[in-house]
Amino acid sequence: MEKENSKNEFRKFELGKAVAQKVFDKFCLGVVEDVSRFELGMINDVYSLNSEYVLKVNSAHPELPKLAKEATIYTELAKYEIPVPKLYAHEENKELLGYPYILIEQLNGASLREAWGSMEDEEKEKVILEMGKLLGSIHTIGPDQVSLGEQGFSGNIREDINTRIMKIGEGLRSSGVLDEELVKRIENYYQTSEVFSGVAAPSLLHGNYVFGNIIVSEGHINGVIDWEWVKFGHSEEELANVLYRGPGPASAMGVLNEGLLLKFKEGYSSQRPISEEFDKRYLPYALLYFLKVLPDVPKWTHKPEKQKEYLDEVESLIRQVGI
Repeated sequence: MEKENSKNEFRKFELGKAVAQKVFDKFCLGVVEDVSRFELGMINDVYSLNSEYVLKVNSAHPELPKLAKEATIYTELAKYEIPVPKLYAHEENKELLGYPYILIEQLNGASLREAWGSMEDEEKEKVILEMGKLLGSIHTIGPDQVSLGEQGFSGNIREDINTRIMKIGEGLRSSGVLDEELVKRIENYYQTSEVFSGVAAPSLLHGNYVFGNIIVSEGHINGVIDWEWVKFGHSEEELANVLYRGPGPASAMGVLNEGLLLKFKEGYSSQRPISEEFDKRYLPYALLYFLKVLPDVPKWTHKPEKQKEYLDEVESLIRQVGI
């Protein structure tokens, strides 16, 4: 009972047919026959409508314009042959649902996370190669091609890291999730480490490029979804996150063996070269991802297994990086 209460507490928005019909009426989409909730997401309230549309409600961070960026992506990326859902509607005002929302096409197929267990080895290699190529292609897109408003990344790696570690430190302190001595050691490492130097052209970053956000059908990638954390940044950072989270205990990409990781890199490198400096920044960038998310982890009372995974990953990475 306690677990169910925690789960319900976390849910901020419940969508019924009558409310969903208001959205359909506003955009002349006909009659709502069926409403079902996607249960796999961590934060947002997301629904399937008539198995044709996906309605995502920004109930978790209504003050952040993350759905505005996602709407831009769905409009712009089709020009660059990146498979994304069609955008039907997006509203940041809260008049209709009480929260910002976005309405997109529901792609045919299943998430790679759902499909992975039933795929043959040859099929897995093929889709992982394709997934690597696709991320490499995404990373070739710059702010002159897709506008997300304020860019947020100057190309100076040291400057970017210093700015971000200050914000991360503030979050870690306010949440109390790590003790002060450890927070200071983390800040000192990122502020002084020589691995974070040089310049890099800003690349488009998906922000959560994992199996759950890759839609596959008949052994091919049919689309990439969930772009709410999209931004411009250093391509090596996202590549590090994807490769680390693949074989690791968090297995956000699914458990990948060495052969599949090499296939992913092969696909990626065919679109964008991997720099010689990447190996030096690999683990520090992977840790940076978990540190950024860590202040929110205590709130995940509906997902205790995820809480443990993230706390364990931080401890492991801090040890591996040598902080």
